Amino acid sequence: MRGALFLAQPDVGRTGITELMCIAELAAAHHVPVAPRHSTGLGVALAAGPHVSAAMGNLAFFEYQPTTCEVAGASSPTCSPRF
Repeated sequence: MRGALFLAQPDVGRTGITELMCIAELAAAHHVPVAPRHSTGLGVALAAGPHVSAAMGNLAFFEYQPTTCEVAGASSPTCSPRF
């Protein structure tokens, strides 16, 4: 079925870096833009999302949830303190 997928939105926290890149390459082969999701994962998932997105050629945008660090609270080392 042609045109069944308008936008691919893999989540690096659920798929991992390698699988996300495979999804992005498959989407690029079919001219489908990719907009990786950022789930509520912290640490590696929070850092990996933008880094993997920067390596994709067909990146439409990166979905970011600004409340992720608020939910984690000040105890999370991955969230910078507010000044």
